[in-house]
Amino acid sequence: MPIRPDVALYSYKMNVRQFINVMIAVALLVTACRKVPGDIVQPEDMSQYLADIYVGESAVEMNYSEYSNDSVRQALKQAILERHHLTQQLVDTSMMWYGAHIDKYIKVYERTEEILKDRLANSSAIGTANTATIVAGDSVDVWNGASGFAIGRTSPTSVVSFDYERDQNWDKGDCYAWRAHFTNNRSVIRWQLCADYIDGAIEVLTGQFTGDGWHDLIFIADTARTARRIYGAIVFGDNLQGDVYVDSIRLVRNRFRPDMYSQRYRQRLYNAKR
Repeated sequence: MPIRPDVALYSYKMNVRQFINVMIAVALLVTACRKVPGDIVQPEDMSQYLADIYVGESAVEMNYSEYSNDSVRQALKQAILERHHLTQQLVDTSMMWYGAHIDKYIKVYERTEEILKDRLANSSAIGTANTATIVAGDSVDVWNGASGFAIGRTSPTSVVSFDYERDQNWDKGDCYAWRAHFTNNRSVIRWQLCADYIDGAIEVLTGQFTGDGWHDLIFIADTARTARRIYGAIVFGDNLQGDVYVDSIRLVRNRFRPDMYSQRYRQRLYNAKR
């Protein structure tokens, strides 16, 4: 299956643009000219790697049937690492360094966007029909909030939430994968996805995590009920040690997948009308 740069660029631009705008003020405060250490992945190499990662992730999201298990997805990630002569440990260490040097971090992501634009320009043009597939297809990023932000002790709130009402594209059994990249996270973060059903039932999935990198929370709607509302929240603890940077937020909706339905055991159902 050819990996489509147009899909990656669409997802990437929506996920990064607002984060860059939020962080640019921070970057302007950095006046020192710091060089990237030799044991860190250099900016151009990191940008090329991230471009391939975003293309690969877009391929997975748009073609779940071909990447239906963790081993296949892991093989794709490993192939991208090997192509760039990198290891996951080196990438993780480098991302921590870039996360602590926001001016460099922003430049890397801006360069990544340029790379994706160049690939799109050199590929076949994206047509109206393909755009419609992204918007209303079986796999679509429905997140319409800010795709990046920073939370710290002085922030006006420690909770980030969303609330979506049902539209004509919702189906029973839809799967919602809430995903984001976290940097400088040294505390426990809790998040929650919920669904209100038209019969009065409320279903809740709660998770928590620590550390930097990608984290996701996957909610699977009931196949026997019709959801009228999907909502969720990320709750940052009161013991934050410095600002936590969140970027590339996505809420990807996929159609019913029998192989994932067993994961519903983690969800809790309340207040169902008899």
